[in-house]
Amino acid sequence: MQELMKLVVQEHFLYFLRYNYARIKIVWMVDVLTDINNVKNILKTIFNRRDKWQLSHRRKNLIALAEMGIDEKIALDTVYQDLTYRDYSSGPLPDDHHPPIPGEVWIFGLNISDELCYLKFQDRPNGVVMWTSLHQAEYPLEFPFKNNEEGSGSNGA
Repeated sequence: MQELMKLVVQEHFLYFLRYNYARIKIVWMVDVLTDINNVKNILKTIFNRRDKWQLSHRRKNLIALAEMGIDEKIALDTVYQDLTYRDYSSGPLPDDHHPPIPGEVWIFGLNISDELCYLKFQDRPNGVVMWTSLHQAEYPLEFPFKNNEEGSGSNGA
């Protein structure tokens, strides 16, 4: 019986590794294929729809805003004014909700009120730009274009 249990556990573990390896590989491939122009294009697209930006009222986001002493409007206005392609961290990524919500997910980092903030938004097919995360970064972020000297247009796009 113990041998059978070991075999079942091993098979489940191997399935878990194969499944997650495939997901990690897809995410890595998407990140590698993202270039500055893709990032500038998504920024230009969402900046043109500033009136459709929404902040998720997740507890974590609301606490972060309170700790920074700003409200939702100030936070989103700061993002609109200051975000550039240099602040890009990763994406586009598929949504990881179950079931998935349509729309690509993008991750950026930006200093807001002297705090490095983790920004995650989803560009939804209905035109809404849903900022699912806007809070202090809890882990280091990678910025592949941070030191790039390429020029930028309005809003860094």
